[in-house]
Amino acid sequence: SQRRAASRGLCGLCAAMACSTPRGGHSSLAGGAGSSAAEAGPGSFRRGDRVQIWSQSQGAWLEGRVELVLTEATPSEDGIVVPKGSVRVATARSVMIVPPGKAAEVLRPVSDEAALVAVIGPGAGVRANKPVYQELKQDARFRVQVLGGRGENYDRYPEYWEGGSPAPNLESFAAELASQGVIARSDCVVAGSRGGQVVLPHLWRALGAAMPPAVVVNGGCAMAMPGPAVQWPQNAVTILLLGGDDYFRSGTPPREYVMNARKRVPSANTSTAILYVREMEHMPQTSLMQLLLRPLLLVAIYWRASGRAPSFELRSICRDLEASGWNGQLSFLEASGSWAEVNFGAAGAEQPDSPPHAKARAGERSAKNYEMEAQWEEERASELEVKVAEKEKELNLLRGQLADAREKARRLKEAAAREAHAAAAAPDGGAWCHLL
Repeated sequence: SQRRAASRGLCGLCAAMACSTPRGGHSSLAGGAGSSAAEAGPGSFRRGDRVQIWSQSQGAWLEGRVELVLTEATPSEDGIVVPKGSVRVATARSVMIVPPGKAAEVLRPVSDEAALVAVIGPGAGVRANKPVYQELKQDARFRVQVLGGRGENYDRYPEYWEGGSPAPNLESFAAELASQGVIARSDCVVAGSRGGQVVLPHLWRALGAAMPPAVVVNGGCAMAMPGPAVQWPQNAVTILLLGGDDYFRSGTPPREYVMNARKRVPSANTSTAILYVREMEHMPQTSLMQLLLRPLLLVAIYWRASGRAPSFELRSICRDLEASGWNGQLSFLEASGSWAEVNFGAAGAEQPDSPPHAKARAGERSAKNYEMEAQWEEERASELEVKVAEKEKELNLLRGQLADAREKARRLKEAAAREAHAAAAAPDGGAWCHLL
């Protein structure tokens, strides 16, 4: 299993360097081709292979499967001659034929050994950052499984939190995930906000050394929290993504915020990175997540597989952040207790909020966070209204069925009474009783 994970990590990082957007479109011919299919074709494509095909019209990679590879030039139903070596691919919506000269540009194989990424739905921003997760699902290097969702009956803190609730809650949800085995089978986990505060620590306690690497948005597992102490496994591979404009920071100076997170990492651990982005909000900006999520997943998987700190890859991420106008600092363990630091942009984590603007920035963050929470609650209220309407519809249906059943019972009782009365009033009724 570890050897397979190593292969995935190494191949994934190589693919990240080599993958590029196609330079052009592809031919899409309607109708089928009437030729026999080759078992192997150009670029080692075979019948039945899972592939991704570039859609020029949609500007995205689509999932598909190779139906056949032509062994000879074949006329289509439209009379167009399809050249030898063309690959016929079926997607969910259409069938496309790719000429041999275009296959390298618009087709890419999807390995059945693609890394399985488990996304803890509550807190991960699956809806707010929908484009990010759509891109992740379309990437051939990953298979994505979203576990649970915001607003479900278990999406609430446990009882030992202020305002918490008994099960079902996020802790019982985590226990169910651990028992199902879906987390242990994954190659990496993504958790955010309350998912990092409640779900991930429970998974750590339940799975221990079997816990896969984790990318933790908002760094919830490294906060001071009520309830059981967080049992951070010594061998855990963890990448924390912290935000300077995240209300989780609660006004703590940036440097202190990062150092507090470091202190919670086990002293013997050698595989933790903390990426602090000064401009990141509690719900990370979509542009930031598009830049970070996939590279961080690859780094986490590679780190677990190779056992060494992916220093080059982490520093490359910092360069990309700086080039895109983000500021902050990366801290990562090169060995037990040995933290390397990389500043990017103008501020890093050393530069606190400047005194003249600190109060104004805090006020802006507070107002923004209240607005965000209000928006989430409004969305949750809308979802609950839909559920209430559905339940009321079901209840009205049951009430109708109950009324019908009562009416039917009443009529049957009346019919029984009439039959009994008629039997008693029959002329020969007494004679029959005498004979019996």
